[in-house]
Amino acid sequence: MLTLNPRIDFGGQAWPSPVSEFSLEWLKSNFYPAQRTRHDRVIAAIASGEAQIDKARKQAVGGVPQFGDRRANGTIHMTGADQQMQQAAEKVAHHQVVNAIRKIRETVDAECLDTLKAMERAAITAKTLSERVFTKIACLSRASAGMKEADLMALKANYATFIKGVAPIELHRLAQAAIDAGDPVSLVYLECIRVENFNRKKDDRPFLNASLIDIINVPEFNAAMGDDARPGLLRQVIDLHRDAGIAWASFLGKIGQASINRIARGLSAVKLAKDGLPAAGDDDAV
Repeated sequence: MLTLNPRIDFGGQAWPSPVSEFSLEWLKSNFYPAQRTRHDRVIAAIASGEAQIDKARKQAVGGVPQFGDRRANGTIHMTGADQQMQQAAEKVAHHQVVNAIRKIRETVDAECLDTLKAMERAAITAKTLSERVFTKIACLSRASAGMKEADLMALKANYATFIKGVAPIELHRLAQAAIDAGDPVSLVYLECIRVENFNRKKDDRPFLNASLIDIINVPEFNAAMGDDARPGLLRQVIDLHRDAGIAWASFLGKIGQASINRIARGLSAVKLAKDGLPAAGDDDAV
């Protein structure tokens, strides 16, 4: 028996707003733009924090008084007492800049951590969508060539009746013709051919369904998934999460005192599946 899963949620939580349909239009208008907004918010907060830290460090250095007597040649003569006072002043300045950086980091934390968690949930959701909604087979099955549902169902029913039981060599010819046509209607035909081929016994199949799926060009799948050279919307959602996580980890590294636990709260590796199968080393953990 095969397992049925609940409807896709937002990385283990309820969606911020209800989703009526997991469609390509929804990816373009809602899911991806929301992740882009989160990414930009994190990057802006980190940039602001780094600028504030640089300013605090410069102010601390410039605010340390210089003890001793400056001589005509530009050198400074310091007594033992002057040296002690100089060290004390530098120590105070050091503590001041450390406290300033700590407060700045707390401000950046408040702006970034919840957003990074939401980005991680979106990346997890993108992986689930790639496995259950935007596989190439699922996208192929939704191909409509712009027809209304009733017309589409009638076309599929008629074509399925036409190809049912035809000789393997003829089914192969029809599949090749549809592949070569490359028009929207040909995708509807190819879906019917795929189902017919799958229903046959192995000895009566002219080709493997996997080989058919591999060479078909499905626009919805390309837009949602893409490839390494041209990542689709789901890949970009995951890439944005990774980019923001790297920026966050880099920020913590620059200011020091960055524990693994703190980084893990905002950065977690999510791998995108391809055609419903686990990807191999797409998004390595940072």
